[in-house]
Order: sequence, then structure tokens, then C-alpha cells
Amino acid sequence: MSNGIFLPITDKYDPCFYLDKFYNEINTAIKDLKNTKEPTSCDLTFTNLFKFSRSIEKLQEFYITEACESEFVQKHLSSVIGKDVASLEDYIEIEKILCDYYNVFTAIINNNLLYLKPFFNENYNCRIVKGIKIDFESPAKFGKMFAYRYDGKEVILKNDLDYFMDNSGDIFFLSDKIRAKNLYEIVVMSSDGKSRKRFEVDDF
Repeated sequence: MSNGIFLPITDKYDPCFYLDKFYNEINTAIKDLKNTKEPTSCDLTFTNLFKFSRSIEKLQEFYITEACESEFVQKHLSSVIGKDVASLEDYIEIEKILCDYYNVFTAIINNNLLYLKPFFNENYNCRIVKGIKIDFESPAKFGKMFAYRYDGKEVILKNDLDYFMDNSGDIFFLSDKIRAKNLYEIVVMSSDGKSRKRFEVDDF
């Protein structure tokens, strides 16, 4: 048998559920082998093993189909992006996230370094997110940043709250934060006030 059996884990189908199912299948296979009239027959033994292997494959096919045809996938994707998946834009965002995951996994698989296995994480505190990055073509001392909401109100943006900076001075915004504050335009200023850059959020 292949050791690459894939089974969806849901609220309904948890590991204990599958263990019970596999136990029943294994128990049935053992009884069939014991009841074989010619236990030394290789043909009969192979037939029983084939039946067992096929029953496991059918289980896998059934539960994958069951999970994909139910609301599980949509609920799972909604949890990933933190909102209900309803519009075409939501599915486009999901597609981008899946492509990011695929690229990350491909890079890890093709890398000769030995990575530690990740912890099983279901609270989505660690996930790939969508955002905006601002970098500077020429060195400039960052001063302050503010934004305008769609209602015209000015909002002061705070470091480590509304955005964060890395060691190279690049600035990162999370799309979730921008949506939550209903921001329309962001303005970045240098510390001396001589350099200013404005951009509309909808352009990204």
C-alpha cells in the first residue's frame, strides 16, 4: 500500500474517526485471511490484500469528496482570510494565497537544507497575508505617515500598530488593517518635511 494516504481533517472527520474506520477495515482483512481455506495460497493472500487496499482507497475517495462537496472548504477559506468568501475578489485573494503556499512548499522541497516539521497550527496567528510594501529609491529619514479615509477624515498612522518597518527601512501595511480603517489615501513624509509621497490604496 502507498503511505501517501490523504484524508481531510474536519470537525466531523477527526483523527479518532479515521482510526476507528481503519481499525474496522484491518479487523475485517484479518478475519478474511483467517477464514481463507488455503492460507498458504499466494493468490488468495494477494487477493485479500488487494481487497483491503481497495477498501482504504474507497474510504479516502469518499471522505475527500464528502469534504469538498460540503461547506467545509468555504468555511476553511473564510477562516484563512478572516472574512466570508462571497465575491469574486475574495476568490482571487484566496488564489493568490494558495499560490504563495505552493511557492513556499516548492522552495522548501527543492532545498537541500533540512527544515524542522511545522507545528500544527489552527488559530491562523501565523499565516501568509496580503499587504503593501513601501521602499525608498534614495536614502531618506522617515518622518511620519498619515492617511485619509473615504469620508475625508485624516488619520495618523502609528508604527507597530498600523504598519511596521524592517531593518532596511522598508514599510509594510496589512490589507486587513487598511480595510478596517476604511483608508483611501496614504501619505508618507520625510523627517525634514521636504519629501512627500502620496498614493491611493485602490491602486494596489
